[in-house]
Amino acid sequence: FTLLMLGVVLLSMLRQTAYSQPQPLTTLSGQLELARVVDLSAERLSLNIEYDASKLKGSVTLRLGGGVTDDELWSLTNRLLSSRGLTTVRRSGDATISVVLLSEAAAVARVEPASLLPAGVDHEVPAGFRTVIVDIEHGDPASIVDAIKPLLGKSGKVTRVGESKKLLLSATAEGHKLINRFLTDLDAPDAETKVVEIAIRHLGVERLMVLVEQMQASRELVSGRKLPGKLMRAPDGVSVLVVAPERAMGDWRSMIERLDRREPVTTERYAPSHFGLEEVRVLIESTIAPTEPDDRWRVVTDTLTGSLIITATASQHEQITSLMDRLSEAPPESRRPMRSWTMKNRAVDEVISVLEGLISAGVLEATADDGVAQEASHDGSANTPSDDSRTVRPVPPSSAPLLPRTPSQSSTARSVTGADDFTLTADVGTNTLIAVGSPRMLDQLDALLATIDVRQPQVMIEVLMIALTDAQTRDLAIQLDQVVTKGGTLVRLSSLFGLGNLAGAATTANLSGAGGTAVVLDPGDFGVLVRALETINDGRTLSMPRLLATNNIPASFNSTVNEPFLSTNASDTVATTSFGGSESAGTQITVTPQIASGDHLVLEYDVTLSAFVGESADPSLPPARQQNVVSSTASIPDGYTVAVGGFEFTTEGKSTNQVPLIAKIPLFGELFKSRSASSTRTRFYVFIRANVLRSDGFDDLKYLSDQLADETHIDTGWPTVEPRVIK
Repeated sequence: FTLLMLGVVLLSMLRQTAYSQPQPLTTLSGQLELARVVDLSAERLSLNIEYDASKLKGSVTLRLGGGVTDDELWSLTNRLLSSRGLTTVRRSGDATISVVLLSEAAAVARVEPASLLPAGVDHEVPAGFRTVIVDIEHGDPASIVDAIKPLLGKSGKVTRVGESKKLLLSATAEGHKLINRFLTDLDAPDAETKVVEIAIRHLGVERLMVLVEQMQASRELVSGRKLPGKLMRAPDGVSVLVVAPERAMGDWRSMIERLDRREPVTTERYAPSHFGLEEVRVLIESTIAPTEPDDRWRVVTDTLTGSLIITATASQHEQITSLMDRLSEAPPESRRPMRSWTMKNRAVDEVISVLEGLISAGVLEATADDGVAQEASHDGSANTPSDDSRTVRPVPPSSAPLLPRTPSQSSTARSVTGADDFTLTADVGTNTLIAVGSPRMLDQLDALLATIDVRQPQVMIEVLMIALTDAQTRDLAIQLDQVVTKGGTLVRLSSLFGLGNLAGAATTANLSGAGGTAVVLDPGDFGVLVRALETINDGRTLSMPRLLATNNIPASFNSTVNEPFLSTNASDTVATTSFGGSESAGTQITVTPQIASGDHLVLEYDVTLSAFVGESADPSLPPARQQNVVSSTASIPDGYTVAVGGFEFTTEGKSTNQVPLIAKIPLFGELFKSRSASSTRTRFYVFIRANVLRSDGFDDLKYLSDQLADETHIDTGWPTVEPRVIK
């Protein structure tokens, strides 16, 4: 046996040397008979080939770019035979190569000990189909048999020789090359088992483990074996542990990297048919939203089109579509829910009046018929609807009038019914609005209430009314008195203007009144009295009311005095006097502020300042009254004092008291005159300052109130409640 082995090795070395020499090339071109190709191979390789000519009928067309070597010619011949269900084998005990059916090759091919020669070295031209003995050194033969069976095809065969570690492998030459590459890995020595932690960046750990299990199952189905090792969840929940031989760790890393990729997302539009957008959005967020953080997931509520715009993965879109289908199949009785809102800033009666007007105008109406099931409109992109979507058209409002409040209803409730059995009920006692209708209608109502039931900002309005009066009077008078005695007759000549009495004055005059006075006396003869007086009056009256008003709501301030008067009823026999009424005078202010953009206000104001002037001419008549009114609508800046109106009234007067005829004598006539000049100037102005109180916590209102309380020394605090221990 030893000599036989040495001879075989020596023969192989000689043949390998011969193969190392350049081989002549054979040129093949055109159409050739298959039998001719087999004969050419036998001729070039010095082979003895037997075949049944009836099985080698047919021709092949070859167009090769150049010549082929003898080995390439033999390989080409076996491929051509294999394509026709034929192959070449060496029978046991016979050096002749036989052309047989591929399906029968495993039964007739001889068994060759493949391990006798070094890899890649053969002592003879190999047949197209061979049966060799393979020795398994490290792996499990049964597992290796299961792993390589899928690689053999229909004609190949592999069996284990008893309980040994040898395999009997029957396959074509190409099959042997493929299996040899796998056997290198399958029959490798066991490596040290390692535990490696791999961080998961994109997919969730649970999702990745499911994909790995699916990949392992597919790998076993295709190749007959799984990747050695096991995948486990790491304690931190964001990574996995791989327990595997060191030689397989690279494959594990590669597989995890290929799987740990984020699924692409698309944006699609969904239009719920029967339920509200917000309700459907909450349902989708709670059931389909990714459990792992994903910044690409997005749900946008498009109230303009009544749809949800969702950015998600394809698998999530499938779940959303399934959910929308289930919602569209909901029974009709579940499509008209009831919802209530407690009004926090406005009276519910006022709100329901606004809604009643919108319903009657057809603005607030249903957009889908709840009695007909409709599919959820859903498209494949953010802009173009899909072919199977349906357009949701508004249902026209009912022509029937709104139901008025009937006496049978509660005094604290008010109901309004619109189209599609949409009902609104106002509970005045709790200031609550109750609505029953389709979810789409309730969503419209919810969005509308969010804009009308808001707390309006307040405005602190200060009105300054000022009345200024300037008066000046100048008086100049000369009074003369002359006493003449002639005979027994006493003659007295005087120009008297009420300045005093000079008659009979001995040393002094009897004077009255005020002003600068000069007296010239000749007792018993004559007297001259000169008086000059200037009177100046400056008056100023301020009235500064302030009031707190809510935006767009009128506010008024009144401070008046009522003056009563009598009424007399007279008859032929008796006259009765009774209360005839009263007239008021004082300050009256009515203001309606409207906060506009640009830090200013549109103010509608009516300011009235009135006062009684003088006494009543008759008890049955009210006294005379002067009234000043400023009324307009203007835009004023926030927090700035502006003049909104006023007037100025000027009165000038001159008077002269004189002695007729004599007073007209130039110069001399001035001694017989009394002059008086007066001027009066009255001014009235109205100033308004409006401060918008914007603080949500009423801090600005508290500050202004505390400031006024400090000025008037008012304690605004409440008694402090202090806890105490009760034993």
